[in-house]
Amino acid sequence: MATADAHDLDLLIEATSPPGRLRARVLNSPAGEASVDFDVPFTPLELENFLLKLGVPRSGLRGDGASNSSTAKTFGVRLFDAVFSGDVRRALDMSRAIAGKDGVRIRLQVGDGADLAAMPWEFLYDTGTDTHLGLDLDTRLVRYLPVPGAAHTDVVGDRLRVVVAIASPADLPALDVAGERDADACALGCRGRGRS
Repeated sequence: MATADAHDLDLLIEATSPPGRLRARVLNSPAGEASVDFDVPFTPLELENFLLKLGVPRSGLRGDGASNSSTAKTFGVRLFDAVFSGDVRRALDMSRAIAGKDGVRIRLQVGDGADLAAMPWEFLYDTGTDTHLGLDLDTRLVRYLPVPGAAHTDVVGDRLRVVVAIASPADLPALDVAGERDADACALGCRGRGRS
């Protein structure tokens, strides 16, 4: 199972030309960099039908769970095999071997364009591990938004000020408001009575 010390594999999916062609680039990983160009493995109509099939139907009734699971797996395998082919697949396999029990965290970035962002990347299905990457405990998949520059932290002094609202609805048993306030204050440093 992947730990908090999982090794990052930064994967960027971006559009290339002609339309419908994509590039998967491993920007950073324990195994180095890699890239592969690939075609979107399904038509826009197939993608729309997939999303509709797995979504909540207008009737409010869900379809057959086994059928939905099979559809999700089939879709995910096609997507995985397109993205993780050639050098990108080798980078993933080598990263997993290097990471060992710490696991790999795939930090997925998608290029510009609503179509790429709307793609259900979490359904990527690796037949080698027999699981969706979005559910894999050893190879976690997270969408990642890089933030330029270092995080800026304002120093506001030596005291932390927190506004707390404690609700005590009239139609429910009364709360020990003073006790709740003291518990909150203690959680923030036990200064007592919430007056720090």
